[in-house]
Amino acid sequence: MSLQKSAVNTESLLVEDREINQQAAVNLMKKMGCNTAVATNGQEAWYTVENKHFDIFFSGFTNANYGRC
Repeated sequence: MSLQKSAVNTESLLVEDREINQQAAVNLMKKMGCNTAVATNGQEAWYTVENKHFDIFFSGFTNANYGRC
């Protein structure tokens, strides 16, 4: 099974503070069939996962506000 076929209708969360990286990642995941929500920091991500189910999330380790959730 190809990666593209296995990602169709996957609910994903991207945690990324840089807009250019958000755009690039969302476009790539869209091509793979993922439905992607974006949070700009850890606090926003925490709120988002409390209110919606996600199959997977993607995040950078240097993203701010993770300790403030």
